[in-house]
Amino acid sequence: MFLGVFAFVLAGCSSQTTCNSSAVVSPTITVVDADSGGPICDATVVASDASGQTTTLTPYTPKGGMCEYLGPGVAGEYTLQASRSGYRSATLAGVVATMVSCTMPWPPERMVSLKLVPTAG
Repeated sequence: MFLGVFAFVLAGCSSQTTCNSSAVVSPTITVVDADSGGPICDATVVASDASGQTTTLTPYTPKGGMCEYLGPGVAGEYTLQASRSGYRSATLAGVVATMVSCTMPWPPERMVSLKLVPTAG
């Protein structure tokens, strides 16, 4: 599964090069139907930080994978809220985006899934 990168690492970074570049990484964020486990690729997903600033996350589908959402490009702790017509919204607090540099070890992959419960039709 793809570890979301929300800021591009500047050119010249590799394990053989000294650099001062950095990137923000976040868990892989997915939204799924709570009953079927199937992906929901057209949900609205919003990240809110402690100050109340919100960012709507962008969905994408990595090659050969299910849809995921790109997080905000700023390190910090966020509350995620996912919603879609026909479902009850879901909220998850304590989601952390981390600042790393190419001279630091890459954090282990983390996955976050928001499960939307269908409403009675």
